[in-house]
Amino acid sequence: MGTSQVDIPAESKNYQRYFWMELPARIRLVDLAPHMHYLGTRAEVDAILPDGQKISLLKADWDFRWQGAYYYREPLVLPKGTRIEALVQYDNSADNPYNPYDPPVRATWGWGTDQEMGELYLTVLTDSQDDLAKLQVAAQESWFRPSDPALGKPELTVEEIVNRLQYESTWESNGEALLSMLMEDGAQLKSAISFLKQATKKHPDSARLWMVYGSLLGVGSELATGEEAQYKMAYDSVRMYEKALRLDDSLWDARLGLAVSYSQDDSDYSKQVATQHFEVLLAQQNREPHQKPVYAKTYQYYGDLHQQWGLAGKAQALWVEGKRLFPGDSGLRNRLGEE
Repeated sequence: MGTSQVDIPAESKNYQRYFWMELPARIRLVDLAPHMHYLGTRAEVDAILPDGQKISLLKADWDFRWQGAYYYREPLVLPKGTRIEALVQYDNSADNPYNPYDPPVRATWGWGTDQEMGELYLTVLTDSQDDLAKLQVAAQESWFRPSDPALGKPELTVEEIVNRLQYESTWESNGEALLSMLMEDGAQLKSAISFLKQATKKHPDSARLWMVYGSLLGVGSELATGEEAQYKMAYDSVRMYEKALRLDDSLWDARLGLAVSYSQDDSDYSKQVATQHFEVLLAQQNREPHQKPVYAKTYQYYGDLHQQWGLAGKAQALWVEGKRLFPGDSGLRNRLGEE
């Protein structure tokens, strides 16, 4: 993680840059390694836990000559949702004996040691390769945010939201929250759809991009005004989901999106296609050793489909089986009249 927004005026003694990332998954932190050049004087790193508790991870006076990693005696466990914040400080005055210029000159970001950098390397252990991929995306996002400490925490950009949605299920609370950020503003949603249109052209083999594209078009169809616009976006949403599954038929989110989309159409053909996708989802879920809580959605919506057909007994059986596997799921409990 880091920032390239480094532009230090000559004679500035306490120039600061700030950057942060939010952990998309649990990690075990092995070590930290801040990086600056000769103008760097101080590095501080904190972890803000989801409950608001603050943990100081590092406070170090910086010296380019003995930079290195700071190891923990034991890996530090940080939960999903923890915010890692870094503050780095520079001295570009004549008082800095390591200043490469005399008299001092303006210093900007660059690889050369007569320029400056502001970075933080983390060595971590993750619970899965998927968690590692999410973490890499979150770290990359830190580079695109404003880094003036006075600005505080900025809102996520459209690109950051799209990047996160590739690794957050839109059927879970985190993914739903990201979608809601786009739904609050029609211009934001339109911008995200436009961004995905270009991104899928640039990366046509990215199944996750097509999946997110399908999700956003599905949301857009619900918000669109006019029956024709709604139909077109819903139709395009299905096409994007299908493209995602042609590239990777194991994408659970894309298949559930497709199943739900088809189940909302009244034709027998659409309901048959929806049934096929729901059955594939159940088989896919049953092959996994651990049932993810979000898998309850399959039982919810498949039961709803049978309820639409007038097959109340079959719908009830699906909801009951779902509740057996996911006893705390409020959606299933609600359908069974328990909430």
